[in-house]
Amino acid sequence: MSTYEIGYNDIQKAIQIINEVPRHLEEISNYKVNLNKYIDDINFIEWCYSYLQKNKMDYISIYYVLIIPNNTKEKSIYIKTLLNLHYIEDDKEKFKYIHILNKIKKAWQTKCFRDEAKTKHKYHLPITQKAKDNLKKLAAFKKLTEGALLSELIGEAFLKEMCDENGKIIY
Repeated sequence: MSTYEIGYNDIQKAIQIINEVPRHLEEISNYKVNLNKYIDDINFIEWCYSYLQKNKMDYISIYYVLIIPNNTKEKSIYIKTLLNLHYIEDDKEKFKYIHILNKIKKAWQTKCFRDEAKTKHKYHLPITQKAKDNLKKLAAFKKLTEGALLSELIGEAFLKEMCDENGKIIY
């Protein structure tokens, strides 16, 4: 792990910031806008680290010692540290911190949505208008999309018709 040293002129500022860290961490933990939902996901950590590298946050002053991460755990610490430093740095403008977190979360959710869409294929199945109307009503009743309902019904019919009671294919 590589580190950077703090210059002699910045030592007093660094000490002041370090002494304020517990208060800032308490404030950060009270915000509903955080990455706790994602930060334990290895895929998110790797993606977020790359995202932060590509979208350099130039508006964060680097007075601090930062690690250059070598593995996923260090990348997680790096992400948390960088975002927390931004929160501490902009003490008067917390909305920027919230904006950055929301931007990261939206970018991640967009990536996940696009990745998921790559596994789905659209098919055209000719069905009667009456069947289409019934599908629409049944989907609304079950609070599912028509595609999700069709997938569910096909799965159930497959298990019933093609599998034994243990779920093993018999035909």
